[in-house]
Amino acid sequence: MGFERGRENCLAAVTVIVPDHSGSGVIISKGGFVLTKAHVIENNLTGLIIVRRETLSGPESAHFAKLASIDYERDLALLWVPTHFPVIARLGGSTNLRPGSPVYTVSTPAGLETNIFSAGYFRARTRDLTDLQDDLLLDLATIPGSSGGGIYDRNGDLIGLDDALLKSGDGTVWPNFSYGTSVEQVRIFLKASFDFLDPASPCVPPLINPPPASAVEAPSAPSCR
Repeated sequence: MGFERGRENCLAAVTVIVPDHSGSGVIISKGGFVLTKAHVIENNLTGLIIVRRETLSGPESAHFAKLASIDYERDLALLWVPTHFPVIARLGGSTNLRPGSPVYTVSTPAGLETNIFSAGYFRARTRDLTDLQDDLLLDLATIPGSSGGGIYDRNGDLIGLDDALLKSGDGTVWPNFSYGTSVEQVRIFLKASFDFLDPASPCVPPLINPPPASAVEAPSAPSCR
């Protein structure tokens, strides 16, 4: 992985804050779209959502976010922030992963004030790609608050979203293993979301079909109260 790509992925990581907890997210569009997990948003569909991002210089940036789309079956949510992001994650693919393929995550666990980089390996595909969530099993340590953080391959491409720690039937947590939702499920969700959203709305920037990794121009000062 090149240093520059890893640096950009760190800058594309955000903290997603709702009134009683926080999680992680990934910037996928310069026009303000952020991916996270639906359980991070929970039932806070019209309430307060804040997206906070680290910057290389000066104070961090924080913005109020609007929920653009949510899929409880895939456990995915799409937020929109009325700002222009300088860095985005690049969508890749997970189908070429093999047991032992190196992966890493970037997240903001437990609402920490900095991004956390965790390295590990792809272990197995837990379900067929036609299933809806948790289809990646990773040999990678994670902690609460990482849900929604990006999972990347050795090239720095986004291959999924961090989801949950592995638990046995008796509730025992295996801290060195975690589940993730593949980018293939993310692409399906994004296409459905972008087909549904109204691009003429003053609170939604121009939309593109997946992968939404190319630059999207920032909207012109919409009124989104």
